Amino acid sequence: MQVNAINSLNFTGRKSDKYQSKKPIENISGRKSYEDYRNSVSNRSMRNGAKAMIVGLLMAPATSVMTGCDAEAEAEAWSYAKDSVVVNCDCKPHIIHDKDTVWVHDTIPVIIDNHDTVYIKDKYTSPVIDTINSIMDDLDIDHGKGYIPLTISFIDEMDTKYRKHVFDGRSSSKDIVYYDAKKSPWSDDEGRFIIGTPLDESEKYMCSLTGDGKLYVMKMIPKNGITEPKSLSDYMYSSQSYIYDKDQAQKLLNKFVEYNNNRERIFDGTIQKGDVPNSLMITNPYGTSWRWTNIDVKSADAQE
Repeated sequence: MQVNAINSLNFTGRKSDKYQSKKPIENISGRKSYEDYRNSVSNRSMRNGAKAMIVGLLMAPATSVMTGCDAEAEAEAWSYAKDSVVVNCDCKPHIIHDKDTVWVHDTIPVIIDNHDTVYIKDKYTSPVIDTINSIMDDLDIDHGKGYIPLTISFIDEMDTKYRKHVFDGRSSSKDIVYYDAKKSPWSDDEGRFIIGTPLDESEKYMCSLTGDGKLYVMKMIPKNGITEPKSLSDYMYSSQSYIYDKDQAQKLLNKFVEYNNNRERIFDGTIQKGDVPNSLMITNPYGTSWRWTNIDVKSADAQE
């Protein structure tokens, strides 16, 4: 794996004949506004999203209206809605069949079945993905030979939870990338992580770039009353947003939290390479450190 250099304070991304990294943005400071995000989405994506939304709005009341209709008409209507969403997305499924072997506290081996279906848009590229890959390169995290990190899993030793982030190719655009996330607890009684139950904590992360080219991450949580979120519309923004910056002198990633709406960045800790393979050391502003271990990244290229 080729590790690319980090220029100045910005992550430059990987450069190849196939993918081009993001050009620097001049005379702009702070993160993009919500309107900037909306404008960054292609017209085609907006049209497709609008179509899917319209289909959803039409189908919502149709369930009660069609109660007296025959089953064939109802099945045809639902088939149209499903096909419209899939076609409008122009996504191709990438199925991951694998098993993760993780070591809890470096001593207890646990095998986790991994069967994820991730959707990828044809010819998909993003400067955000370039930056995420550069950060992993800098931290010596092997993200494979593929361009898009489809799944990122690890154990957070702070609360002994198995965390997994899955690329949301249906919602992601060139300038905004989404990852679905789950946090699964460890059971001392069963000697394993309890995965795929109501004990899972669902999250979503919106990733973009600030005006000066740094990675900006916004945490999203399920809306009130939604226990099993299925789509982007089931989430709302939380108060947690982070900016990841590079300190070349210390070879650390500094994590800054954005304070309220003042765009003030407050130091929130550091991330650096861990003391065991496939691990990171997290340190908060008060000097407390813990590890993310068993980091495993599965990646793939978008189809041409």
